[in-house]
Amino acid sequence: MLNLSDANNAVIEKDEIIRRLKKYSAASRVSLPGDMACSIKDKVLRVNIQHPTQRMQDDSVAFEGWVLILKHWLAKEIDSVVLDFEAREDLVQKYGYAEACHYNRFLYRVYNMTRLFPGWFLVDQSKSGVIFNFMHWLRANEMTLNKSRQERTDQSGTPLWERQTEAWFVNHEGKSLLAKHWNIDESKLFNQLPTGVFIDKIAASNAVFPRGASAIDMWGIGKDGQTLHLIELKRGDNQALGVIGATLFYTALMYDTCVAKESIFSFDKSGHVADTSDITAINNNGSKFGKIATHILAEKYHPLFSDAVAALIREGLKNMGGEFYKATYNFDKRSIVDAGNNP
Repeated sequence: MLNLSDANNAVIEKDEIIRRLKKYSAASRVSLPGDMACSIKDKVLRVNIQHPTQRMQDDSVAFEGWVLILKHWLAKEIDSVVLDFEAREDLVQKYGYAEACHYNRFLYRVYNMTRLFPGWFLVDQSKSGVIFNFMHWLRANEMTLNKSRQERTDQSGTPLWERQTEAWFVNHEGKSLLAKHWNIDESKLFNQLPTGVFIDKIAASNAVFPRGASAIDMWGIGKDGQTLHLIELKRGDNQALGVIGATLFYTALMYDTCVAKESIFSFDKSGHVADTSDITAINNNGSKFGKIATHILAEKYHPLFSDAVAALIREGLKNMGGEFYKATYNFDKRSIVDAGNNP
């Protein structure tokens, strides 16, 4: 007969984790990414990311969302989380091509989780040096964010759903709706803030993080003049948990650019073209912002992304002095229909 001590020391394998996740959440169709290994022993959830060079919002590398989901739904089984990953020595301090850029961003995301959740999120001891050395490299070099080169045009006529929605919230009636809900200055609400990071100068061959379409969907400045608002937008049936990791990444990036006393990143200051209105706003007359308020605004959410998971995120962002809000909107009705989980 198995005694209590033996039961506590037993390994809970991935299949059993999924079974319990379905039972506790009453979401019968949920699963875990096929190539994300995980197990629980002695109340420690161990997660191994096998392909860290994949896109940030791909399920198999969107570890932030899955870790937070499991930490909440299996709270009785999990006290702490240890993340491991397949280190790529061939990509150390490399840049200028997609695989290296995705890997660099992954390492920064791992570092970010350790400072958001220092009480329970750890990096496997064998990889702690990888993260330390990467962050030392970032801080030791000039890391520059690209910026808008011209004023954004109204994209309400585009066939791209999310761009249509952005346009309505930023350029049309939705502007006053967002401003009212989150106390944002209507004259300082924008979309598509670039998040490409480059070493020394803005050039494709110098890209450290992915560039191109990588951008924060919407952002603005609070009426208090001190709060930088970041809004990650999802439309329709897009319910992937990658939204959590993307949101935390954008928050960390802007914190390390616009809020932290010792910045890691800065916006590009080169060129002879006058700054666009959005860059003028985010430069904030050369002053730091007091805090970041991060929002996810979606029409539908993953069934495991509950208000309790949102509360976990909110607690983590307090370690940056930040705030977190999760709201539901209905684009057809042109309304924000639920923001009831907000503190």
